[in-house]
Amino acid sequence: MRISAVTALGYYDLASVAGIEDARRAAVQSISFDGRLRVLDRAQAPFGLTLSVSPHWGFVDETSGVRTDHYGTEVELLADRELKRDQLVGAVNFLFANDRAHLLPSDGVQHESLAGAGTALAAQVMRGVWLGGEMRYLRDYSGSALNVFAGQALYVGPTLYARLGGNAFVSASWNSQIWGGTTSAPGALDLANFERHQVKLRFGLEF
Repeated sequence: MRISAVTALGYYDLASVAGIEDARRAAVQSISFDGRLRVLDRAQAPFGLTLSVSPHWGFVDETSGVRTDHYGTEVELLADRELKRDQLVGAVNFLFANDRAHLLPSDGVQHESLAGAGTALAAQVMRGVWLGGEMRYLRDYSGSALNVFAGQALYVGPTLYARLGGNAFVSASWNSQIWGGTTSAPGALDLANFERHQVKLRFGLEF
């Protein structure tokens, strides 16, 4: 079992997006705690299986950057399998999340939920360095339990994982929305509920 804390930082550069005010600023998006329980170890089972539960508290809306007071929980089921020993790894993930947001400039309260699935493949190109790609499909809903469909998005992009010495690592991913749609506006992408690009960079130190 592993427990960790996370602070998410965001930078918003929004212009001419339907239903969203123009903005250009940086902000602390949220803080969260991630509890992970390894149900199956892939070294001893046909595949690895991990349950992740992450409560979070947020300060700005992730898409629009508007100040909010929101909280919720993200639950993930993460499965992975070593397809070729020390050379190739595949993964399949499933996601459910909900969030309750109070928009501070007004008195409105919004309930939102999210469901999704993803798959990834990574190969070790040199000792301690893994390159791969991933694809994720996400669906956004109004209501705390997937009540009313609001939009969807498909992301694809590359991933990187590298060991930095004996006890440090870095991981990075860049996902671009290549397809989507929303019930509130026409278009081939959903930029009202999801970002156009999602970039993650993580440094870790094991001790």
